[in-house]
Amino acid sequence: MHHISVLSNIKEFIQGTKTEQKAWPTSRVGLVATALKNLMADGFIRIVTYCYGVHCLHVFLVKSLLFTLIGIQTHSCSSTPLRKAKTMDTRKIGIIICDRYRRCAGGKCFRSVREREGAFARYEGVDVEVVGFTTCDGCPGGNVEYAVDEMVANGADVVHLATGLVVGYPPCPYIQDFHDFITTKYGLEVVYGTHPIPEKYLKVHSRLGTWDNQPWDVITEPTMTTEEIRLSYD
Repeated sequence: MHHISVLSNIKEFIQGTKTEQKAWPTSRVGLVATALKNLMADGFIRIVTYCYGVHCLHVFLVKSLLFTLIGIQTHSCSSTPLRKAKTMDTRKIGIIICDRYRRCAGGKCFRSVREREGAFARYEGVDVEVVGFTTCDGCPGGNVEYAVDEMVANGADVVHLATGLVVGYPPCPYIQDFHDFITTKYGLEVVYGTHPIPEKYLKVHSRLGTWDNQPWDVITEPTMTTEEIRLSYD
């Protein structure tokens, strides 16, 4: 009954304004805003339907006021379905993995995309779409010369050289060549790594001294993360 009373008040305000043919007073807008806020749980359809017979301008004002309160925007008073405004940029990425892991289903890579961990932490607050996932086709990486063409055709603006190229035994000897080739030919950004380095790989490479020298400190930096995160990827 309270909702019906509030709706009646809203309609009275709107129809009164239509009759008077003048702008809503500030006090009236405030009262309607309060009433709409109380009715948010019922959805905007109920309110707009109730006021449907009112001049389109007033329906638009009611809808706009409600959408402002709940963070949705509208641009007309037509029956076109409303879509939530897009608030995030989208980065389209391609991933190239080491061919020794050709049977990998990509579980750790896709998990880290979802969790924004490892080399994907850079996309915090940004929508990510994976538009390509393939192997290098084995040393010396012949597929890199062709696979990026397809990624670019699908809109890729970043290519990730997967963590497997970094942590395998031995690490990929061509990883810098892949980086330089892709940036030079395609003008794309190339990122070393995907998912965080698993702790077990870090321990072995630390004993071997694999990453003690340049350029490995730069190559491993995006995926080194914290011990807690590395352990969760073992």
